[in-house]
Amino acid sequence: MSCFGALTIAWGCCVVADTVEAQAADRGSTQVLYLEIQLSPVMVPGPLERCICFDLYTADCDSDPTHLCEVLTFGGPLDFPGHALVELEIEAGVYVCIEAWDPLHTLRSKASMDWDGAAWTAVFKGDPSVGGNWLLSGNLDGNNVIDTVDYELFVAEFGADYGTGDTTCETEPPHADINGDGRADDTDFPFIAINLGVMSSRCCPDQADPDGDGDVDLNDLELFIDCFAGPGNPPDPTPPTSPDLCLDVFDLDADDDVDLYDFAKFAGLFTG
Repeated sequence: MSCFGALTIAWGCCVVADTVEAQAADRGSTQVLYLEIQLSPVMVPGPLERCICFDLYTADCDSDPTHLCEVLTFGGPLDFPGHALVELEIEAGVYVCIEAWDPLHTLRSKASMDWDGAAWTAVFKGDPSVGGNWLLSGNLDGNNVIDTVDYELFVAEFGADYGTGDTTCETEPPHADINGDGRADDTDFPFIAINLGVMSSRCCPDQADPDGDGDVDLNDLELFIDCFAGPGNPPDPTPPTSPDLCLDVFDLDADDDVDLYDFAKFAGLFTG
């Protein structure tokens, strides 16, 4: 994060600091957050209840986010499959970025938070491959990447009949009914197969640890090599990894490239 005068730049979200501080005044202890959330298709028509968690960030990655989880209703007679319009009451704050995820089924996705003078708004909608940020399904183990572990969990659960596609915030993992039809079957597997290798989109990425497993190891080194482009060159990684993700986690000297200076810092963080 860099600050230039009154302008604060964080995670691609820009806010005028003086304006935001003024907005924070006289809001009381709680505020309203309006959300539009889409689960990656194809979901059952619904209504479908899923537990969705949120981390709300101020312009400081060193501060703990405001965290909450709510059971939301998707689809149904008045909405599209996998789509929800939600009003939440949140702790008052000056926010710039929000992460949302289904802890049983999706990666984390991030969105900017906008204040209109009365309430916050945030949108999670559209395919990430074309610039959207819907909640990408297929992540069964709750980490930050859809990988072979998720496939193994799916195979272990294959054929399970959960009786309902609904989940609560107390539902125990693994829960391999991704599309919400109440069963772990062939209709759920494409979520993992199509999204294999995709990582979460984070407000405050774990630098040098893109898979978020708490260490800097050979898996992270493999992705670093894919992101490496040398001084002054934009990263050009193999899809589904994005150039923005490369810079978020591996541009360790904040000069908008991934080069040998970043590798020296990466090596100092390497734990194996």
